[in-house]
Amino acid sequence: MKRFCVLNLLFHQALSSPTPDLPIQLEIKGKIDSRLTNIHVSIDSHVDTLIRYTYGRCADSSSHTAEHVIGQSSNTNNPRLVWILPESISEDGCISAWDAQDRIVGKSNKLQPALKPRQLQKRGPHSIPMDNSTGIDAWGPWFDGVKLLENKNLSAIDVAEAKRKEIAIIGAGMSGLMTYLILHQSGFTNLKILEASQRLGGRVHTEYLSGGPSDYSYQEMGPMRFPSTKVFGNETYNISDHQIVFQLAEEMNRLNGHDRNLSVDFIPWIQNNENAFYYFDGIKLDTTGLPPTIKQVAENESLSITLPLEESTENAQNKLDAIYSNETLMRDIAVNMHRAHRDFIGNNSLLVFFFVFFYCGIFE
Repeated sequence: MKRFCVLNLLFHQALSSPTPDLPIQLEIKGKIDSRLTNIHVSIDSHVDTLIRYTYGRCADSSSHTAEHVIGQSSNTNNPRLVWILPESISEDGCISAWDAQDRIVGKSNKLQPALKPRQLQKRGPHSIPMDNSTGIDAWGPWFDGVKLLENKNLSAIDVAEAKRKEIAIIGAGMSGLMTYLILHQSGFTNLKILEASQRLGGRVHTEYLSGGPSDYSYQEMGPMRFPSTKVFGNETYNISDHQIVFQLAEEMNRLNGHDRNLSVDFIPWIQNNENAFYYFDGIKLDTTGLPPTIKQVAENESLSITLPLEESTENAQNKLDAIYSNETLMRDIAVNMHRAHRDFIGNNSLLVFFFVFFYCGIFE
């Protein structure tokens, strides 16, 4: 995980013994080893006022002479403050609390530095900046970036240190779950997924209706299909971006010992069915009172309605048709969607929206 610190102070834990005759006690649990540090505040008696927190000399008699204002709070119910340290700060100071009359109401013990303040290296000697200086296009095809990383020689010490890091993964969608699986299988153990909702899967969400999973009574609220291949001419191409989904399902089934109760299965997708109903503008058959089927509409054009398109809609459709007919681009998307996307936005004047839009439905 990226560290936030620019200045490393490495203080001993010297705030655990607050001044006993003051109503507010201040404590920092652990070392201050980054520019973001939690200050735990305990209030022994009622302090009905706005409290200002500062850092400076322990002998300061006013908040106005403090070196640095940490913040202020009117919440007197044992607040927990986040201290954003400046890039430079003196040693041997104290954290102090002041009431509205600028009277001292809390003071920590003196901070005893373990090391002299020093400028941290943002990256270790073996780290790889994720930018163009190392050949990685942060906005381009990440498959190329992975190949570049594989060619780097990382020492065992670097790997061991990396695996001791605490890593937070934001979101339990498919990307978050996949990231957790890969890192866990790579030997990382200090992993946590932070998810705001009460379910896993993110946009992949199946909503079961009256019959539940047993009778396929469901509606897909997110992605509905994962095409695996596409045929151009006489050659069949694997759609690489979607192959990852199937590979993940295979790996999960292997990890679960192919337990049928935990199995990840795919239901065959039926893109077109000639017996499906053609719902449009209330058209119904005189004989049955039901909408016609797609097959019946194909056999009898009078059952269909064709409305003229607005000019803007027609222009958009023409642009999409031009994209659909570009077989070279379609093959590029199947082989490496990331590179195709990069080339598309770099060499084409059309909006990226069109790329996203047609990609969602191109491989039907």
